[in-house]
Amino acid sequence: MLYKERSHLANKFLADAAMEGQQIMLVGSGVWFQGLECALYRLHREHYPGHTLVCGRDPLMRAIFHSGGSIQCVDLGNGRNISLLDSDEGVVPQIIYLVEDVHGVHASIWKDRVRPFLRGTACRVVYLGEKDDQSQ
Repeated sequence: MLYKERSHLANKFLADAAMEGQQIMLVGSGVWFQGLECALYRLHREHYPGHTLVCGRDPLMRAIFHSGGSIQCVDLGNGRNISLLDSDEGVVPQIIYLVEDVHGVHASIWKDRVRPFLRGTACRVVYLGEKDDQSQ
């Protein structure tokens, strides 16, 4: 994922959460996911600190905005923030963005941990990765 694309997506996610009040979760792994999470945190610090009630990056970005929106990041590869899926800490989002570098690497984690977390809600899942990998 190119820098320009990461920056565009990060700006979109922050605007949707901070200005529109959307609940957003990014789950994934690999270089694309890490780059996107870093871009989110950097752009948040630069442009959205006044819109934020709570923000942390221990170990990945989680932010709650005055508008009621939020962004939560979960790394399926190394388990960072995966406790958000296993407990009632995480807010079931309106949109989950699945960011994957490689086809199907964490499909079992998606099935075993993310789907039960959604509890049959109307959450929309958007896949961000190679178009050839969308058969997950």
